[in-house]
Amino acid sequence: METVIGIDLDNTIISFDRILHASASELGLVGRGIPVRKDAVKQAILERHGDRVWHHIQKIAYGLRMEEARLIRGAVPFISECLRSGIRVYIISHKAELVEVNGVRINLRNKAMQFLKKRFIIGSETDRLNEQNIFFEPTRADKLARIAKLRCTHFIDDLEDVFREDGFPETVTKILLGHTTDSSWMTCPTWGKVSQYFFG
Repeated sequence: METVIGIDLDNTIISFDRILHASASELGLVGRGIPVRKDAVKQAILERHGDRVWHHIQKIAYGLRMEEARLIRGAVPFISECLRSGIRVYIISHKAELVEVNGVRINLRNKAMQFLKKRFIIGSETDRLNEQNIFFEPTRADKLARIAKLRCTHFIDDLEDVFREDGFPETVTKILLGHTTDSSWMTCPTWGKVSQYFFG
């Protein structure tokens, strides 16, 4: 069977930890003691300020401050190695298209595409992704449907909730980028471990 790898984008390939923490800190929403990690910032904001404020911080990070994001170490070398080896790779992201932040309308998908081009993930070289291999979906259900439609054999994500969805394709191998105590799927704390799994 041909190996086809689907990969989530936000916080799987691109890290927003630093931007989310900075954006929340600058607005006085989190204290200095909160770790510079998305999950820690999210938990602190949800507990103290609620879901609406958390979504506002996300819009700032993924929209106004997208250029400040950083690639997660090892993600690009892994993608390049896959493409050089003839393995099909798709980025499949649950991402809204248009949002309004502080009175400014922003196209989040365009922001993401511009970032990927500037960081040379998208390009004409044989070890770079083609734009046609990038998919943005409006809902999580649409994301899962895309994974199935593209016949992915493996999917890499940082969110366990994605793997817990009833609609997640049963035949797809689930790979969590991160840490967990759940043994229902494979766990790789780094991209180096992901690469080791596929290439030894």
